[in-house]
Amino acid sequence: MLLLIVLMVAMIAVVVSYFWQLSPRGVNRAKLLAANVIVLALAAGVAMLAGYILYRGGAQQVEKKDMLAYLAIMAGGMAFLLVVLVGGVIRNLLVFPRSRRAPDVPGER
Repeated sequence: MLLLIVLMVAMIAVVVSYFWQLSPRGVNRAKLLAANVIVLALAAGVAMLAGYILYRGGAQQVEKKDMLAYLAIMAGGMAFLLVVLVGGVIRNLLVFPRSRRAPDVPGER
């Protein structure tokens, strides 16, 4: 179980890293930072809520609460990944569409 939790944390680290790297260029930096922080905060909140609901929903029925805690952690991690994925797509396609971006300048990042 510990190995899977470590793998989940590594996946979250990679996804968050790519989420920041794939931010659109040629947009207002303050608005982009605000959008990124909102998506990551929402993902963290949804992850905690999903884990809490799963853990509290089964806490009375399961004798092995350690397995239930593990499942809650994994469900929260998956919820985090899904919200970051959907948030990144919405950020890149709807909030900052290509039509509203400045042209790319070679060598700028």
